Amino acid sequence: AHVHANVCDPIRTMLESFSQKLTIILRLAKPSMMMRRHWENVEEMLDIQLFNQVENNTRYQQPAGAGGRLESWKLGQITRSPLLENRDSILSLCASASKEGGVRRKLDKIKSDWTFAELTFTSYKSTSHKGQVVLESRATHALMVRLEDSVVALSALAASRYTAPFRPELLQWLQTLGTVRETLEHWLEVQALWMYLEAVFSGGDIALSMPLEAKRFAALDKTWVAAVLSAVSQ
Repeated sequence: AHVHANVCDPIRTMLESFSQKLTIILRLAKPSMMMRRHWENVEEMLDIQLFNQVENNTRYQQPAGAGGRLESWKLGQITRSPLLENRDSILSLCASASKEGGVRRKLDKIKSDWTFAELTFTSYKSTSHKGQVVLESRATHALMVRLEDSVVALSALAASRYTAPFRPELLQWLQTLGTVRETLEHWLEVQALWMYLEAVFSGGDIALSMPLEAKRFAALDKTWVAAVLSAVSQ
């Protein structure tokens, strides 16, 4: 029995150690750990080499195997490394990677939502002969609501400490959608003023009694309609 125990104890210890390592390895195998920067951190923590050292850091944002430059390495390199000694650091890295992945998915969803967004135009009363030169009210309002929701969502993501790897892209989208929202707000203000003046000067009596103002509006009307039609064509 004593001999049996002496034989089994090392095996039991080895299995327990491997079981603990396997828990860590399974965390490392999650999709959120696919980025190269994560594995470069693992290299540093475990003092092992997984990537070709002649490479530069231009693939910081790339998946770990992007471009076929990941060296051929085996799981044994990980299992033989000091995993348990660095357990807390590695699990913290995995947790951060998971949070980063969540932010990335939300950002990609917002980008996808705006890939095919379009403005809807319609004609306006007596100016129908000029073409569709007015933003359709209901569709534009719905678009403005979506813009506001996206800006709020991006602002919330920007406040997260897990945005560092793609923060420039996130801030660029925040700025872009904010600019679109502001542009539409000004557009609607000018459109409302144009619609009011168009109604005023489309009547013969007022135009005749205010010939100078009518002439100025005619020039502005031509410029405005041309600008809107140019936007519609794009």
